[in-house]
Amino acid sequence: MPLRIPPRTPLCPGARLGSRYRLICVAGAGGMSTVWRAHDERLERPVAVKVLSDALAGDPDAVARFIREAHTHAQIHHPNLVQVYDYRVTGDPRYLVMEYVDGCTLSRRLDRGSLSSGEVHTRASQLLSAVACVHDHHVLHRDIKCGNVLLDGEGNARLSDFGLARLEDSAPPSPAGEVVGTLRFLAPELLEGRPASRQSDLYALGVLLRAAATRAHVDPALGRAIRWLTEPDPEWRPSDARAVITALRNGQRHRDRPAPTRRIRSGAATRL
Repeated sequence: MPLRIPPRTPLCPGARLGSRYRLICVAGAGGMSTVWRAHDERLERPVAVKVLSDALAGDPDAVARFIREAHTHAQIHHPNLVQVYDYRVTGDPRYLVMEYVDGCTLSRRLDRGSLSSGEVHTRASQLLSAVACVHDHHVLHRDIKCGNVLLDGEGNARLSDFGLARLEDSAPPSPAGEVVGTLRFLAPELLEGRPASRQSDLYALGVLLRAAATRAHVDPALGRAIRWLTEPDPEWRPSDARAVITALRNGQRHRDRPAPTRRIRSGAATRL
């Protein structure tokens, strides 16, 4: 049953949240929330404030998802993750206060042209390290995509948006017909209704890296890593992001997927 929350006065530049965060301008907006560029007047630093939308403030499922995002994201720290500083998940409005990254999304950067092979290699190592850290906390991100990666002023990749994240042991199979995530980045097994896993996160990262490297002449190790990450069968994908980091660093080959076989008249098998 929807929560009964009276309409609030629309937020505007100059408004303060928590008597501390002064809103400056809207930095981005989506169906679930609006992200404001803001100033933390207590610590004198720029921040980003993600505010749950009015349309969802009365939806218990949306509120629960926002609370889960706040609690999950705030506990994980890594230089290639956007950090959560503070949050308010009771009262109105509900918001997250995050590190302000002065840059653009990877999606917007790719609109201007593909990255070089060296850039893709560096971003791959950074994001694999970030995903390894997320998985170390037994959390599945479940929405790795170009639009959820920010590039800071130095070009470093920063994974963000834990709105769909769940603990590994609480990510059940999706109900029939329900797709959670962005279609382009969904692993094949998720489309079959199977549960999310570390391998499905890594598949999404592989699709992201393939998109970033579309027009780049990638080195052989990076090309192999992308193919490994995007294996259709999760059994043939890496089970740990660090294994891919090691392969990239050392130029190692991963276990090759065997080619299918067919029978010929002599009864012998030959590779297709």
